[in-house]
Amino acid sequence: MGYKKIAKTLKLSCSTVAKTIQRFNRTSSTQNRPCHGRPKKLTAHAQRHIQRLSLGNRQTSAANIAAEV
Repeated sequence: MGYKKIAKTLKLSCSTVAKTIQRFNRTSSTQNRPCHGRPKKLTAHAQRHIQRLSLGNRQTSAANIAAEV
């Protein structure tokens, strides 16, 4: 079967089907691999809070923002 037929049958995009098949051919598995790099320490909520603080007063230093957080 081609990518288009598989995609229609599974109701997925062709690129998703192609990438999944290529990953299986490369690694003999379809599981997601672990991410590279160090995990983030801040949550998305904390990042938005820091952004709002820095955009609210652009003269604020990084030390002041760190003390406030």
